[in-house]
Amino acid sequence: VRILDAGTHASGRPFFVMELVDGESITHDCDARHLSIRDRLQLFVQVCQAIQHPHQKGVIHRDIKPSNVLVETHESQPLPKIIDFGMLLAELLAGPHQQIPRAIAKFSHPTLDRPTLV
Repeated sequence: VRILDAGTHASGRPFFVMELVDGESITHDCDARHLSIRDRLQLFVQVCQAIQHPHQKGVIHRDIKPSNVLVETHESQPLPKIIDFGMLLAELLAGPHQQIPRAIAKFSHPTLDRPTLV
């Protein structure tokens, strides 16, 4: 999920604006498309690759579950997107306002675009 904007509200509370993911949970998507075990595993490999990127930077999601993995269709192919890094992102963004864009850019990934715990 791409982060489009971030900042701090006048109340001091951090916020971020993300792309809308028009997809279903990975389990619903797999069932709806009647995927074989092989196809499900191929989709799961994409999820693992998306999670690996921030893990290599010390960023941990802490709540991976089927409802936090949405699958969109992109060019007729399933594209899993990892969501719900938000609560941890709020902790990360609690620092000085000027650090927000760098924090976001540092942990960006095409399939997993929400930074989290460092």
